Amino acid sequence: MNIKRVRKAQEGEYDPADYLPVSENSTDDMYGQLLAMIKTVKNRYLSALLNKLFVEDKEFLKSFQEHSAAKTVHHGFIGGLMEHTLSVTKLCDYMASAYPLLKRDLLITAALLHDVGKTKELSSFPLNDYTDEGQLLGHIIIGAQMIHDLAKEIPDFPEMLENQLVHCILAHHGELEYGSPKKPALAEAVALNLADNTDAPEATDVPEDELLYPRDEKEEEGEEEAESVSEETVEEPPKTEPVAKAAAMNPAVANAKKEYTSPKASKQYQGQQKAAQTSEAEKAEEKKVENK
Repeated sequence: MNIKRVRKAQEGEYDPADYLPVSENSTDDMYGQLLAMIKTVKNRYLSALLNKLFVEDKEFLKSFQEHSAAKTVHHGFIGGLMEHTLSVTKLCDYMASAYPLLKRDLLITAALLHDVGKTKELSSFPLNDYTDEGQLLGHIIIGAQMIHDLAKEIPDFPEMLENQLVHCILAHHGELEYGSPKKPALAEAVALNLADNTDAPEATDVPEDELLYPRDEKEEEGEEEAESVSEETVEEPPKTEPVAKAAAMNPAVANAKKEYTSPKASKQYQGQQKAAQTSEAEKAEEKKVENK
């Protein structure tokens, strides 16, 4: 095969799915569902904020639709960010309908916005890697800043409402060790954290090699074998009849019995027996000396 001419393909001339990992769901369909969810938000300030970002800001929208939700941990493909956002929002919508305590408009808005910072934390495909801003700040802080800036563009946006919305974003990873600078202090923040964990159970800022995965079965089997060997080699002290009867009658005595018959207690018992035998031998020697 001879190649005489090569040119860079323009956008729209190729299908990214032929070369890159792409969501199985249609981008247009997911965006339509997202818009439908935005229309259900009745609070005029929150509705205006959502429309500014997801409808009016075409540059952001393009980035949001093409971004992944993470580098590799979850939804690491084109369209992954929108797919994850939509899933979390649907979960929050269910929670809001099931629990009247929750402020639906606040929760739905927080769900739609909780990961917008990832459009700046991660670079676009094919790189899909952390940017300098992402490394230094992380998507939670970036997202909180974006929301703060948007709220300032909306006249008379209530300060308390902004603080509650930003808090939900800051706390959506649930724990400080998972990258959240604040732990959930609002019911809506707790609900958002639960929804996020449900759709992305491994989505934390902890390095991937330090994530808590289920323990290896071979490790558990090895530990069980080691425990059984150690239990076999430890000689248990004699169990007296009174202790057995008392244990049957009183749970507290039963617990004491367990401690008494534990491997640790067995070693202590053996040590005490040895010390007692030594003491008796010394006393016998002393009596012999006295008799002489």
